[in-house]
Amino acid sequence: MSTTMSLALLLATHSALAQVPEVAATPDEAARLRAGVSLATGVFLAGATPELDLTARAGVQLTRRWALVGEAGLTWGLPKETGTFLAYGHLGVLAEATFADRYFIAAGPLVAFGLWSAPTGTASASAAAGLFPGVDLRLGAGFGSRDDSGRRHQFTVGLDAKLMIAGAAVSASSATAPATIGPGLGTSLILFLGYEAK
Repeated sequence: MSTTMSLALLLATHSALAQVPEVAATPDEAARLRAGVSLATGVFLAGATPELDLTARAGVQLTRRWALVGEAGLTWGLPKETGTFLAYGHLGVLAEATFADRYFIAAGPLVAFGLWSAPTGTASASAAAGLFPGVDLRLGAGFGSRDDSGRRHQFTVGLDAKLMIAGAAVSASSATAPATIGPGLGTSLILFLGYEAK
């Protein structure tokens, strides 16, 4: 009798467990594609050159908080003075964290390609051209709403800092021939406005 009851209880327990549905990821936590675009203005510290930037982003929102984002952009300098020139493209991959559905911070490696030059005196200037490896840091806030799938649709505002290293910078003046002066450092600080669906 006891054995029969034990077997019946075991079978009932197994049947009940078999009927428990698997827990699916909630919409907020399901991985999904994301995209965005931003327009920015700021200053390139080599020569204090005013600049404009247009950047597009695409990636994967892994969870409600974490994302992996690739970006491609173009930056160009505004006319300032003789000897100043700035134009470069940039590609990067950033890890991004979002807090309270609004605030975000992202960082990752980048590679830029182009040219910058800036006066270093009355009749001299320094310049760098080619590929510039570096790092990118973005932080800001998004304002908008989430749809039923958990995707956020937000207008964004924030700060972006890029640090780029040129393998060799060149210095020249009216009195001397161009000379390599070693690695060059370029820093871009910009304020961006954009839109993100993530």
